[in-house]
Amino acid sequence: MLPITIFHQNFAVAESLLQLYGLLEGLARFDPHPDIRLALCQCLAIPQREAFQVAQNDRLHVISRAAAPLPEAMLRPNGLDFLLRQAVVVACGALDSYFNDILRNSILTVVRARKRRAHEALRKLTLTLEEYLSLSSYEDEDFRLQQIILKNFERKTLSSANAISDVAAILTVNDFWKDLGHETGEAPGDMRRRIDEIAGRRNDIAHRADRAVPEEPADGQGLQPITHAWVNQRVQTVRTVVVGANAIFTRCLQGLEEEIRREQEAQGLAPEPLAG
Repeated sequence: MLPITIFHQNFAVAESLLQLYGLLEGLARFDPHPDIRLALCQCLAIPQREAFQVAQNDRLHVISRAAAPLPEAMLRPNGLDFLLRQAVVVACGALDSYFNDILRNSILTVVRARKRRAHEALRKLTLTLEEYLSLSSYEDEDFRLQQIILKNFERKTLSSANAISDVAAILTVNDFWKDLGHETGEAPGDMRRRIDEIAGRRNDIAHRADRAVPEEPADGQGLQPITHAWVNQRVQTVRTVVVGANAIFTRCLQGLEEEIRREQEAQGLAPEPLAG
């Protein structure tokens, strides 16, 4: 599948988490009238003596039977914030995966088109002896070159604004955020800031369980405060960045493929299939 297709599949999970938060937000216990309770027992085939709980908000009524009670924590203030934090993690994972995938799929096209004029990050690759020995067994030169390049990026997280700029520069897009601003109509500085904010928050969640640092605001559980509006804005920025980037990269790679085709024709060579 194309990197953008995989991104949309991964990103849909973040959107579902936000939708679930919106659906469940504000749930509170509700004690129905005895006649309503009796009707529920009859309609749902619940034994009349079995205890069950009802919770509601202005969008939803939830009936929870005794065997699977509704978690009390979900009804407390900030009890659904775990959904927001998970949405942050999932959105950053989708962002990271896209830029890894587009680099993996496109790197040979860049090297074939630019050769020694490729970005400095490609011309100054480093490789450990162990990595070299593990790669030397591959007979396919293109595959070996691809793996050597990707080995230098597999240790990095590609969900920060600077890391995204580095990937774009390797793919010959030298002023990525400016180009992205033209593509999306969004202010480049705002997009960069929001990407760094959600990437930083993802690191806090993954490495510190989102605990608040001393002298910083905290919720009732000692965690950094988080809101639906804050998360939603930055999650949507992730989608804007990736969709815009994919349009930019698609045009750029088509231009590189045309360069390769013209060079092959000038040398009287049959066009080679591009690995991707």
